[in-house]
Amino acid sequence: MKTTAKLRKYYLQQVDSIEVLLRKPGQDFTPEDFHVLRLCIKKIKAVLSFLRFYNPDFNKEKYFKPYKELFSLAGEVREIHIQQSQLKKYNSNPSLAKYFDELSKDLRKHQEAFAELINQKLRKKIKANAKKVEAYFQKAAKQLMTKYLLEEQSNIQQLMKADKLAKKDVHDLRKQIKDIFYLQKIFQPKSNRLVVADEFQEMLGQWHDNRVLAKDILKGAKNHKLQPDEVKALMALRKKILASSDRQLAKIEITRKTV
Repeated sequence: MKTTAKLRKYYLQQVDSIEVLLRKPGQDFTPEDFHVLRLCIKKIKAVLSFLRFYNPDFNKEKYFKPYKELFSLAGEVREIHIQQSQLKKYNSNPSLAKYFDELSKDLRKHQEAFAELINQKLRKKIKANAKKVEAYFQKAAKQLMTKYLLEEQSNIQQLMKADKLAKKDVHDLRKQIKDIFYLQKIFQPKSNRLVVADEFQEMLGQWHDNRVLAKDILKGAKNHKLQPDEVKALMALRKKILASSDRQLAKIEITRKTV
């Protein structure tokens, strides 16, 4: 199958998967549903990035717009899910019972907002948007895809070989690897692919989740409704999570030089 046909098929598979998911009532979405939805949108974004690479006139932001709020809101729900699951692992302090209740209320509020967003109007907008994007696939030549993937690999390798990674660099590295990972599995021979072990990607993901968790806990600790003992328990928990994040970062530093 030619590059253009493969790219179109891959893109439309993601659009179709999203459409099927969005037929489900928002209140019934599971953590896995939110994960799959965000994954499909990430894959669409990777395709749009390539289209922008070979066609400077392609407006990536315009064609990603129908997914932007969807992706953001699904991400907020996912962050609450992560908080709930990780906090249970890290701590069972009875003084945090009220905080867990607040998280549950926050989750319900976000799921209600999500349910309102995924109406028929949004589904039609996504479908119409997909038809417009399809028109840009005609020039997607194999050599352009190869060039794009090699350039992206080069950017990643530069980060991988840096003397030391700042926290922002680790976040950028994670995003760049994800973007290229989706496309190279389809369009690049194994012998030419960037070799990034699944364990390393998992490590980057866990580090990111802990950074987000620490940020959310700090935000929760500043909530004026919490009692001093609750704030103290949250800050102690945040300290543990940041320590774990720092250990993960040290492990990433060692591992990236061997990947």
